[in-house]
Amino acid sequence: AAALIGAAVWRVHAGIAATRSPAVRRAATLAVAGLGLGAAASGIGVIVNATLAVAANPIAASGTRELLLGGISALVVGGPTWWLQWRPLRRPDPEEAVAVGRRVFLIAVFGASAIVALVALLIVGFRLFDFALDPTSGRVLVDRVRAPLGLLVATGLVFAYHFAVWRRDRAAVAAAAAAGEGTARRVRRIELVVEAPLAEEAARAVA
Repeated sequence: AAALIGAAVWRVHAGIAATRSPAVRRAATLAVAGLGLGAAASGIGVIVNATLAVAANPIAASGTRELLLGGISALVVGGPTWWLQWRPLRRPDPEEAVAVGRRVFLIAVFGASAIVALVALLIVGFRLFDFALDPTSGRVLVDRVRAPLGLLVATGLVFAYHFAVWRRDRAAVAAAAAAGEGTARRVRRIELVVEAPLAEEAARAVA
C-alpha cells in the first residue's frame, strides 16, 4: 500500500518538476537519489548484522530470517532507485559538477556518513573493551558488535564513494578552469550601448 501511494505521489511531482527550471529538476533528482541511498545503505547494514547473527548462533538462525529479508528488501528497492537517479557510471560535465546543489549533496552525505561511522566505531571499540573486561557475561563477541559493525560497514562505503566523487568533481572543475573551458570564465552575453552611427562598427570590434 505504501509503495503504491508513494509511486503515485512520486509520479505526480516528477511531472511537475519536469516543467520547472534545470535547478529544480536537479534538486528533485538529488532528493530521490538521497532517499534511495539511505534505503540501500540501511539494507547493507542490516544484511551484515543478520549475517553475523547467523555466524554467531547458527542454531537460532531462524530468528534472524526476517531481519535478513528486511535488509535484502531495502537494498533491492533503494539500490536501483539510487542507481537510476544518480547514474554513477556517467561523468558530469564541469557545469553540472560545479552546481551548488550537487556539491551540497555530496558534502552532506559524506559528512553525515563520516559522523555516523565514527560513532559506530566508538561503539564497536566500547563493546570490544567491555568484552575484554567481562568475557563471561554469556554473550559472544560477534553478537555484541554485529549491529554497530553493520552500521559501520554501510556508512563507511557511503563515505568512501561520495568523498571520492567530490574530489573527482573538484579536480574536473579545476582542470576545465585551467584549460579555459570552465563556465565561470565564459562570456555568455554582451550588452552594447552605443550611438546609432557607430553600432555596426562597434559590434564588429567586440565580436
